[in-house]
Amino acid sequence: MSSLLAFSAGNATDCLPFVAEGHHVGFVRWDVLKTLKDFPNVFTFHSHCVELNQNLKTYEERSWRMAETLEVMRQKYNFPALRGWRNEVCMGLLAPINFPIVAVVKNHKLLCLVFSGLFGIRQYGVDINGYVNDPDLGFCMWLQQRSFTKPTWPGRWDSMAAGGLTSGQGILESVCKEAAEEASIPSHILNASLRPSGSVSFFYEDERGLFPQTEFVYDLELPLDFMPVNADGEVECFQLFPLHEILEKIHSSDFKTTSCPVVVDFLVRHGVITSENQPDLPQLVEMLHSPVHVLFDSISHGKELQVQVVEENSASLSPSPLVVTTCNSTVCCLSLSLSLSILLCVLFHLGMNICYDG
Repeated sequence: MSSLLAFSAGNATDCLPFVAEGHHVGFVRWDVLKTLKDFPNVFTFHSHCVELNQNLKTYEERSWRMAETLEVMRQKYNFPALRGWRNEVCMGLLAPINFPIVAVVKNHKLLCLVFSGLFGIRQYGVDINGYVNDPDLGFCMWLQQRSFTKPTWPGRWDSMAAGGLTSGQGILESVCKEAAEEASIPSHILNASLRPSGSVSFFYEDERGLFPQTEFVYDLELPLDFMPVNADGEVECFQLFPLHEILEKIHSSDFKTTSCPVVVDFLVRHGVITSENQPDLPQLVEMLHSPVHVLFDSISHGKELQVQVVEENSASLSPSPLVVTTCNSTVCCLSLSLSLSILLCVLFHLGMNICYDG
């Protein structure tokens, strides 16, 4: 895998920090920045960042003004992120347990990925790895196929149950909500077998925008006779996969890109991916836990920050690390923005090289 560590994108995109209430909460790409200049009452522009206007004093005022701005942008500009709405609350958070900076509301329908992607808001979510020890098939995982009507990743295979943290809900509460809505998992099974299993984090970009993301991961061993059933219309079907098929699935184009790290993390923790079949295991594990907090800590402490991110499916092999600078001195150099692109390449090799006998 050593040659893959140099993998990066040729079309790197510069972006500026997005600041609200004195806190660094996201990133704005230049294509978005050009349109924000049409809203001088909402945004203030500095040489090193874009700031939410300080005259917007309250959480509610910031929320409604941002919603109005997005509605105008949706009508005037052709951003892919603005082609669909999500009926959930999206908060700009300093941390999942900290206070919100802004929620985005439109006609009581709250826009999640729209706001997060365009403004590079750090996102938090929950993922449940459902698995069984089948006497015939061995160690197996339940996966869902996302509904073909979903605005994001339609028809792709995904974790058994997952979702973003929403306003007013804690992490465990969100886990229970997603388990019930997406897979009809009863509370007595969750109480008996749900296990918190850490988190994964990465920085991802696609046509919708920038996504610094942290997923809180839970493992759930299910009874052999349990069959997940969707209750919210967001899942096409569920299927139980033995581990060798999981490896094939996650490096295919049929799998949701941003869920790959969650499944790889599960396979590492359960001894499927090991130092014996993956010599570069330490690098792989590091890529599953990219320190995205470093990006936000820097500007929050008054340091100027510049960042480059990588687009999916790039073929360039010239290194292009993410650079954090303070004044004229380099304080940190990370390949954070490359991690998910590299990981996807590694998955291909894992699928080719790892054999699991169950």
